[in-house]
Amino acid sequence: MAHISKEAVAIVEWNQMGHHETYLRHYTNAFLNSGHPVIVMCKDPAKLTNWIAKHTNTQPSQFIAVELPDFAWDKQRIRRKRRKQAFAWFKNKIFDIPKQRKIKQALRNGESALNVKCGWVHFACFYEHQAYTIKQLIDTFNLPWTSLYLLPNIFYACPNKTTKTSTQEDIAQKLLQDSRLRGLLLLNEHIAPAVEQYCNCPIIIAPDFADISLPTILINEDQKKQQQKHNPTIGLLGYLLPSKGTISISRLLLQNKLKGHALILAGELPWDKYDAEQQIILQNIQQCESARTRFEWINDESEYNALIQECDILLATYTDFAHSSNTLTKAAIFNKPVIVNDGHLMAQRVRDYRLGEIIPEGDLNALRDAILKITTNTEHWIQTNQPRWAAYRTRHSIESLSNSIQQLAE
Repeated sequence: MAHISKEAVAIVEWNQMGHHETYLRHYTNAFLNSGHPVIVMCKDPAKLTNWIAKHTNTQPSQFIAVELPDFAWDKQRIRRKRRKQAFAWFKNKIFDIPKQRKIKQALRNGESALNVKCGWVHFACFYEHQAYTIKQLIDTFNLPWTSLYLLPNIFYACPNKTTKTSTQEDIAQKLLQDSRLRGLLLLNEHIAPAVEQYCNCPIIIAPDFADISLPTILINEDQKKQQQKHNPTIGLLGYLLPSKGTISISRLLLQNKLKGHALILAGELPWDKYDAEQQIILQNIQQCESARTRFEWINDESEYNALIQECDILLATYTDFAHSSNTLTKAAIFNKPVIVNDGHLMAQRVRDYRLGEIIPEGDLNALRDAILKITTNTEHWIQTNQPRWAAYRTRHSIESLSNSIQQLAE
């Protein structure tokens, strides 16, 4: 086997869409820049391979992406296991064996192609609601592992969170004590002490980075002057759950409480998450002349960034959301004021970096007032508040990610 300076790492990602695609690309690049041969196991290896070839100078002997075989370790299997322990354990093992063999073979294929032996596995994202799946994959690989622990709810005190943990959270807690766990990335430095007390591995604070691909349509100075004559534009982009503030901003527009303003509402919208009254509001906002709606995934980062560039202000008024959001990073990249709800991490970051306005959760009048405070004279707002966009961009940059990955690999 050829000599290599650092051990090979396998990156596993089955959610290859949206911001997961961005994470996967830049994790891969960061590990490669740190000198590690990388085997990526994902659903669309050709797509990732093309991006790596276009954006890096990686040697073919250092990187390969292979297809991650289908698997389905789900909650129903957990419930069966709890009801009929012995029988379910045996039955699950019988069903798991073919899946485990396919996954192991995919990893061996990657190792053979690079002529390396994988030293550890990095799960691109560790969600508590997918803890059972990750547990099965950890047992399948039986290698040291690391991950970004995304949305670690059991370490947050959320107003609507019950004290009783779910089966998935129970599994997540046990995974933190797994002897094979060699390090965790967190996006929130405030909960690091609590996580450190629970597990025996290094905790590294990672940046909440965002893709900085140039917008597909660059706005020149003449277009900027033309835009200034138009209505101020409010942007709400991403995965449009009811908790993201879609109904609040739609109501303000439909009630004519934001005269002279426009709205861009774009991203996948899960209609089944909205009740009948809320669906009517969304149907009405689709017909509103002041609103531009696009209820589908925006897969291309350049196109996503082009929409942000069109906005004068971004909304991140998420309900009962204790975590970080790279909407703040996007806002800092494009120098856009942002509005968030008070009470959690995003509000603290907006305060620390003066990124925008903070409002009480669910207060429509406060939302309207915050929008008007910024858009009535945006230049005056910027001069008065002196937002620290550059400092936030630096703290949550892709370059900072490389430093986090290096710490994780030590």
